[in-house]
Amino acid sequence: MDGYAVAAFLAGLFVPLTWALLSVVPFIGLLSLGSVVMAIVFGIIGMRRTRREGRRGYGLALAGLIMGLVWTLVGILGIVLIILLILAWQG
Repeated sequence: MDGYAVAAFLAGLFVPLTWALLSVVPFIGLLSLGSVVMAIVFGIIGMRRTRREGRRGYGLALAGLIMGLVWTLVGILGIVLIILLILAWQG
């Protein structure tokens, strides 16, 4: 099993946990940003290594990459929604 593939998968799973903690602990969102970046980067590295070296774990790497991209999209949409709500509330 490729270590990068496992790391990508776990980083992708860690993002919602950090978002849940964001409401309790300030500045925890920085961990979420790091997790998203790690999921995407490790996912790409893991997919390349599993294909090139014939290791197991391609599916985990792909899942980590997809989770990282989906959480990035959700985060961007959330920021846009917050900005639109603030603008609508102000005037």
